[in-house]
Amino acid sequence: MSFKDYHIILASNSPRRKELLRGLDIAFDVRVQPDIAETYPKVPLLQTLLAISAAKRPMLTKIQ
Repeated sequence: MSFKDYHIILASNSPRRKELLRGLDIAFDVRVQPDIAETYPKVPLLQTLLAISAAKRPMLTKIQ
């Protein structure tokens, strides 16, 4: 399989994603919806990690 057989559409303006695709020599078009935010809230890393671990806590119950 070759990506040259496909029409790749990147739905993000991410410079890193563009760089990765170019580095792999994959042709692509960028089509971004103007009303979709591409930013992340500025939440401290520790707060994010604590929220993720709290969400996963029920999945970590001991099997009896």
